[in-house]
Amino acid sequence: EEEKLALPIAINKAKDIINSTEISTPERQKELENFDKYLRENKYNPGTTADFTAASLFVGLVDKYSNEKL
Repeated sequence: EEEKLALPIAINKAKDIINSTEISTPERQKELENFDKYLRENKYNPGTTADFTAASLFVGLVDKYSNEKL
């Protein structure tokens, strides 16, 4: 059940990071490090959470940059 709870947390946090920081900036790196620390401290499954987080970041970035027509 704990893994089920990690999915919405990972998706929401990934969206927050995408929306509040720019790619390849120290701010984004710091936010990702804080998120990683949070997940590990709360014993979320790192493999499953990493998969969901990576997928969420990818979808968010594709959506963000496709809307900007880059």
